[in-house]
Amino acid sequence: MRKISLVLGCIFWTVFITRFAYGTVEVFKKPSLALYMIVVSDKTGSYSTSTMRDLRMSFYLLLGANPNEPQYWGRSAFEEAVAVANFAAIKKLTPLVNEKVYLRGAQLACRNTDTDYEVLEYLFRARGEQLLTPINFCKTANLDS
Repeated sequence: MRKISLVLGCIFWTVFITRFAYGTVEVFKKPSLALYMIVVSDKTGSYSTSTMRDLRMSFYLLLGANPNEPQYWGRSAFEEAVAVANFAAIKKLTPLVNEKVYLRGAQLACRNTDTDYEVLEYLFRARGEQLLTPINFCKTANLDS
């Protein structure tokens, strides 16, 4: 019985250490993808505290993650933050994104009618836009591009 538990314990720790090491290597190889994944997981049921998520995002940005870089489905981490209404990520990434990605995120927020312009208002506040209103922006924005 002790041999079986010893073997199972060794298997568990081997798998755990391998998985941890592989995940760490992947983060260092692709920090932009790691940033994208933390932004997506924030809205889909992650149980981490918001402070921990904020630290992870800061760490990935320190490693050189680019919030403008398209990942899966052609969206950047910033655009995905807008799509899933991740307000912490929007606040952190808005000053870092270029104008083109910012506008694509704002257009994406216009298309999302579930949030009743809440994301767009937050997006404008995070960027320091004082004169734009969500309704006027969405009426004049070119939503076909």
